[in-house]
Amino acid sequence: MPRVPMPYTYSSDSTKSLVEIRAQERDSQITDIVNSLSLVTSRDEVSEDQVSDNSFNLAAESFETSVNVEKPFSFYKGMAGTVVNKQSKVSSEGIFESVHFKGPTRPGCLIKIKSTAIVMFRGCVFDLTNPDDSSVWVEIEDGAKVIFVGCIWKGAPTSGFYLSHTGANANVQVVASYAPSTAPGPVFGNSTLTAVI
Repeated sequence: MPRVPMPYTYSSDSTKSLVEIRAQERDSQITDIVNSLSLVTSRDEVSEDQVSDNSFNLAAESFETSVNVEKPFSFYKGMAGTVVNKQSKVSSEGIFESVHFKGPTRPGCLIKIKSTAIVMFRGCVFDLTNPDDSSVWVEIEDGAKVIFVGCIWKGAPTSGFYLSHTGANANVQVVASYAPSTAPGPVFGNSTLTAVI
């Protein structure tokens, strides 16, 4: 019967060296993976440096700064736990995905969308916990084109507007989304609703 070889053992100095090398390699790999995500944290300045096609992966943190779209085709993607606590503005083409917009501590709406904007919100949460007297979650100027897909509105004032919009109702589409039913309660104003519960 053949003999099973004994496991190779390193001297204590060699073992320590090998363990340190493996730990450094592992740390380097973790750093490379995290850096490849290009996460923007709440301590970073969120600025659109490119002329167009800016992309941001927002970290799972609370952002106390505005997230503004001023350059064409900016894309903001939130992770689970990404919360924007300050009023944001959109004046160009853009996409927001999985971002939780939470009511500012001072009165005011969550997002102001300018007439020049074309924007899509996918899987976003609009949480107006401290509404002002007008109770407007998203203020949309006439001429803007906005689509909300799979979004949720939170908060329960007795009146107001989830969306305040005076333009053509076809310019603002709300699809497969949810808002709490309170009677009387906020309404979606002048917008087209499809599968909204």
